[in-house]
Amino acid sequence: MTALDIFSEPDGATMALVALWSLVIFWAGYRLGGAREQRGHPYDRDRMQPPRMPLDPPTLSAEARAEIEAAILAGEKIEAIHLMRRHTGLGLAESKGQVEVLASRLKAAGRL
Repeated sequence: MTALDIFSEPDGATMALVALWSLVIFWAGYRLGGAREQRGHPYDRDRMQPPRMPLDPPTLSAEARAEIEAAILAGEKIEAIHLMRRHTGLGLAESKGQVEVLASRLKAAGRL
């Protein structure tokens, strides 16, 4: 009887051994994966994010800035976010943050 003969007609003990070995391999991979996550592995795709944009207003033309400020002053925040996205190419969250910063500056200046 050779080592490969046990796989030709597996009995209950062989199946239990294979199942146990599979669980050991799975557990070891799970533990190693957790250790990789704790030390911040550079190839961890879940943690890779683009760098965050600063909340300073992007470079806007005078016309675009006046148009966005007019929308903020009119109380049309959604329109102001839409205009910010169109003029700067930023994403929704970044545009919303930029509009909020601009609104707070207008409020601090007493214009809002």
